[in-house]
Amino acid sequence: MEAPSTAPAVDAQEHMGLAHLCAKRFLRHGLDYAELLREATLSLVAAASRFDPQRGTAFSTYAVPCILHDLRRACEKGDPMHVPRTQRELLRQAAQHRIAFLRHTGREPTLEELAVELDLPCEELGAAIAARRRMDSLKEPCREDSHTRVLFLPDRKAEQFVDYLLLLDVIARLPRPLPRLIQLRFIRNHSQADAARMLHISQAQVSRLEQKAREALREALAWGIA
Repeated sequence: MEAPSTAPAVDAQEHMGLAHLCAKRFLRHGLDYAELLREATLSLVAAASRFDPQRGTAFSTYAVPCILHDLRRACEKGDPMHVPRTQRELLRQAAQHRIAFLRHTGREPTLEELAVELDLPCEELGAAIAARRRMDSLKEPCREDSHTRVLFLPDRKAEQFVDYLLLLDVIARLPRPLPRLIQLRFIRNHSQADAARMLHISQAQVSRLEQKAREALREALAWGIA
């Protein structure tokens, strides 16, 4: 009797484009592209070994969330090029204040205005931003290298597919009942009254939760998570 095959149902090498697309989304999170691609490739291979085509799900739909999860975890751990935790928190708060300022005034804040909002010396905030820009500049040669340029020019539909799955991942990680609310209001286009009835809360609560959901998604997108 022939032993059952233990080979993966899909060839990970044929789906390396997914690893490149996912790695590209995390270029501003403290790891260089080579390290990101290594993590994405390991995750892709692991996903290929676990994938069960009998479940009726496309491999890309299954693999992308796995790769994004592992990349996010790798970025949180950091490496010799990582942004210190305190600096990451400072930049996160600066991004939040920038969004709030832009929403209320209709213009971008100056460095001095952001520093006042954060109750920090202007020099400290400027140094944190400059450090992040220097780190980004170190990644630029990899992005423009003649041997890898093609990796950053994928099919537009593939990019949109990864963006879509990344957005779904961001929504899924929001606290309850925000994911369900987003589905009802912005995907199924239910009214606030209908959403309130389905969620068993008041319409006023729906309105407040909508604002919270928008702010959470806006922050995630501004910070480069999605």
